Order: sequence, then structure tokens, then C-alpha cells
Amino acid sequence: MNKKIQSFTLIEILVVIVVIGILSSFILVGMSSMSSNANIAKIKVWAESARNSQLTNIVSEYKFEGPTATGSPAQTTDIVDSWGSNAGALGTAPTVLASSSCALGKCLNFASTSSQYIMGPVTTTGFDQARTQLSVFAWIKASAQAGDATVVGIWDTTNNRRSWVIQSSSTTNFFKASFSDDGTNIDKTATTTAGGIFDNKWHYIGFTLTTASTDTITTYVDGSSVANTVSPSTNLSDANGLNWNSAARLTIGAHNAPAAAGFFNGAIDNIITYKTVVSSSQVKEQYFAGLNSLLASGEITKDEYSSRLAAK
Repeated sequence: MNKKIQSFTLIEILVVIVVIGILSSFILVGMSSMSSNANIAKIKVWAESARNSQLTNIVSEYKFEGPTATGSPAQTTDIVDSWGSNAGALGTAPTVLASSSCALGKCLNFASTSSQYIMGPVTTTGFDQARTQLSVFAWIKASAQAGDATVVGIWDTTNNRRSWVIQSSSTTNFFKASFSDDGTNIDKTATTTAGGIFDNKWHYIGFTLTTASTDTITTYVDGSSVANTVSPSTNLSDANGLNWNSAARLTIGAHNAPAAAGFFNGAIDNIITYKTVVSSSQVKEQYFAGLNSLLASGEITKDEYSSRLAAK
């Protein structure tokens, strides 16, 4: 007696293959999400560790986490120095932005057409201790700037002590850090030649400086050191003392307050200054902390987050 052998039709086989494919994609997505979450958690630990290791060297930190409603002009409660005693005063108030549009919590948006800026107290404390080493970093989001737009700096022309400032480069998509022996003339400038930043995306920028016998300036963009040209090659002079200008106002969004100029056009977040040279690994870890926040708020996609991590 012949037995009839049952077999799957081609359609049934194809259906099974499709179902297996769908199930596999769910598994892969789940594993990818778990991996991403694990990376985020690990980076958060690293970043906190890096910051905590420098607690005694922080001079000032502006987080812009005040109570003012988003979309409103900033108030003095929004521009406190969360670490030191360099509480800000308003020149022309910038606008408070929601944390969903910022790098780390709330931030401030500066309109150069309205000459908006913040200035610190008449006497800036802490920088008198930054005798031979200094580090300054900030998150910014901006398009091309008109001229030498200032992110942050301590600069004036009356107290004859060392000064510094972070500005846009007037002819490129890069930034520069300038220094003066006495606050009157620019005695040294390091201009980045890589790592364009004025593309309306959030970038973490800054510099470290050592002035012991030979000046060493390292510029950073998004957690990595970038090439720069330094001019002139002569070292900063100690003729006016090693201290930075503690009698001048630290100014955000412009320079030389209260006779402010060089207005910035864009958003600024989480400015931090140190009286030491922070290591490259610590700079990178602080950048990762901002990336986590940008991903969580939806300012960057997972693809951009992964791309930025891979670039490091």
C-alpha cells in the first residue's frame, strides 16, 4: 500500500522564512538597545569620575540651571556660578532655552543683533590661583559668526594683568584662544585648523594652557585635541605677574565688559574653568557626558550618537 508523503509547499516555506527573519530582527534590535544603554551607563560613570577628580581645581562653572521659564530673558538666578563665587550680572539678557534643546540641562541663547551678554563680578575670584596652568571649556551651538565672536573670556584694558578669551576665527569655521600679557594687546593666539564647529550643531570646545618656561596650548573639539597654529612663537611674558586678571570681569557672549564687543550669536551651555591642565582623557569623558544628554533629549539621533562615539 502506497503512503502519500506530505510536504511543505513553497509558499509555506517562504512564510516560515519571513517569520524567522522578523523574530531575528526583534532580537537584534533588543540586543543593540541593551548594548547602547550599557555604553551610556558606563560613560556616565567615567564622566562623573573625571569631574570629581578635578573638584579642587575648578574655578567656576556656569550651568544656567535657573528657575526662569524657557523662552524668557535670563535673570540673575539663571547665571550663578554653581561652583565658585563668580555670580553673573546681566548686560543685555540672553534667552533661556529648554533642556530638550541644550547639551546639559538648560542653556542660554545669545543674539548678537541684540548685543546680549553676561558679565561676572567686578573682581573675579579664583583665577589669581591659575598661575601657570589654565583650562576652559564650553558647549556651543551656532552657525557662522560675524567677525571675532566671543564665547567666554576675561579681558579688559585697564588693569594690566594677563587676560584670555575664546572666540570664533574671523575667516574660518574654527575657533581661537587668545592671550595677553597685560589686557591691552593680543600677545599670543592659537587658532584651530581642524574640527569645524559653526554648523548649527552642539560642539564641546576649549583649551588648556601651560605657561611654565615654555607656553603649551592644546585646543579641543568634541573631546579630541585638534591641530592649531600659534602666533607669535614667543612665550607670554611674566613682566606683569603670573596671575590672570582677577580684577577684570569674566564675560560670556562678548568680551571687555562693560564696554562689551564681539557678540556671540548662538547657544552656550555649561562653561567650566580650571586652575590646572585637565588631561585629554578627562576632556573626552566630559564630552561623552554631554553626548548622553543630547541623545536623551533627542537633540541627536542614535545614529549620530554612535557616529560621534566611533569617531573617538
